Amino acid sequence: MKRLILVIVAILIITGIAFVVIGRNYYGLASERCCCRELVCERDTFQCHKELGDTLRLSVIGDSWAFRHQDYNASLAEELSKQTHRPVKVSSYGLSGKTSKEFYLCLFEDESISRVVDGTSFCFVSVGINDTYRKIGLTYYTHHTILILRYLLKKNITPVLLEIPDYDIYYAYNHQTYDRKLLRRISMLITHSHLDCRKEYREASHR
Repeated sequence: MKRLILVIVAILIITGIAFVVIGRNYYGLASERCCCRELVCERDTFQCHKELGDTLRLSVIGDSWAFRHQDYNASLAEELSKQTHRPVKVSSYGLSGKTSKEFYLCLFEDESISRVVDGTSFCFVSVGINDTYRKIGLTYYTHHTILILRYLLKKNITPVLLEIPDYDIYYAYNHQTYDRKLLRRISMLITHSHLDCRKEYREASHR
């Protein structure tokens, strides 16, 4: 009996430690990274150089909404060219399923992003939909979104933050597996989130 109790206690301790480690990685906040190769940084990144000439260069980066924007780059560039009376080039790159933190870290790891934003004057940023989907917390979203915007500003690129889109968050939740639904419910308790937290995120993006 005594041995059984010790085994149960050991299992509970190991489970608790694993939960803390996993939770820290899942909900933890990333620290701001350096943007210049000349500095000693935890992660390297790229340098953006503005192109000379009359062409207005725009970029769209972020999650799946940015990914789906690729099909509209040419039509958007054509319409903006008519409005501005100058050549316009629009490039986009999105990573489906990425949270704001995951995408921020990708800025330092995915060279495809550098090829899209390099030399652009304005960059439209779409992040947060997966934060709301996973109920990962408003602090998590605001912290990493600010880091993304600061990153672009340091590169002399004007960021434009896009609002959380009006997707069917209830449909997305109801069509998850039971284990994922349980994880979302646990996340809601930990982060004090509501099932439909889109409004909170939108309000935060306007502050």
